[in-house]
Amino acid sequence: MTITVKNGFCEKLFVNETGKLLATLRSQKLFGPEKAVIGSDGVVKYVTDIENLSDKTAGENRCYTLAQNGSLVATALPEYAADADHFAMPRPPRPVGLTIQMQDDIQWRVVRSKKNAVEVQIPDGVGRLSDFFSIRPQALEIPNESDIFLWVGVYALIGYMMHEDDTYPV
Repeated sequence: MTITVKNGFCEKLFVNETGKLLATLRSQKLFGPEKAVIGSDGVVKYVTDIENLSDKTAGENRCYTLAQNGSLVATALPEYAADADHFAMPRPPRPVGLTIQMQDDIQWRVVRSKKNAVEVQIPDGVGRLSDFFSIRPQALEIPNESDIFLWVGVYALIGYMMHEDDTYPV
């Protein structure tokens, strides 16, 4: 199934091939990383967030969470390239992947390409996301009979990973 991801006003809209709205991804609060996956019926299906792990070293100190009705569904850890220190100018390391551990002991693997496209490897197949930073609508390909709201939550986790190496001038 191919889903189109469109930019709305402060939100992402997920529509099917016929143009029907399936889900919306919206910030949970005005400031902060929390995002809510909202169904077409207006009900919050999943919530995502970033946790800072203070006991870990830099580059390993973040964990992304996906929860449903207050219960943890999945945790995700970004993966970094082994040669992260090859820049002439100091920069945060660029995540090259993501390991998503579902609560039912199933592991999903996200692989980022050099052109910012993403492949999601799951036991039932493979999902793909076109260029994440494109100004055009993105295409999200998921296996048929998949939970669309879970995939929108995973899309939010991928968004956290893609922005992990952002730098902000001060």
